[in-house]
Amino acid sequence: SILAVPWVNAPELVSVCRDKLETQRLLESHVDMPPVTDVFSEFEARLADWGAGFVKPRYGAFGIGVRRVGEGSPLKPTLRGVTAVPEPTLLQRAVRPLAPYAGVSVRVNIQRDPGGAAVLNPPVARRSETAPVVNAARGAGIVPARDILGAGVIDVICEMGMATFNVMVRRWGAGVAELGVDIVVGHDEKPW
Repeated sequence: SILAVPWVNAPELVSVCRDKLETQRLLESHVDMPPVTDVFSEFEARLADWGAGFVKPRYGAFGIGVRRVGEGSPLKPTLRGVTAVPEPTLLQRAVRPLAPYAGVSVRVNIQRDPGGAAVLNPPVARRSETAPVVNAARGAGIVPARDILGAGVIDVICEMGMATFNVMVRRWGAGVAELGVDIVVGHDEKPW
């Protein structure tokens, strides 16, 4: 029976996490995040200032529809994401990647144990030497973060993951059972 399937996270939390813009606005005062805009008429000016960015569907997942863009790149107000329904396009400033990669993103997964305490699992890095969109579903290589990053950077990444988890817990309490946080690592090893 479908009623016997337990809910892990509160539906409200799942809804917010699916909305990249709402998640950005919720977290940007708590952790470092590259700026983002959803105002299509601003995209060209932002790219002129930033040099490069990533367009992505607002409600997308699995890296579908995400691509790196620069000045003069063709831009559209909507993109196709996971579903066939066009979604509003977001533009997020690109972070210059950590050499020798075209992109590095670290996934921090935090789960509650049976007693309710948060357990931070070892971070996993997704990286590619050729593709700037580093998503496992799009073929990025996956390794333990410690294989490519120093302990100090991993400590900061873990702090950011826990800070994100705690923001969600303050808002949804026990409705937060598990959270995967993606943190991009820049050329200077600064996590975003």
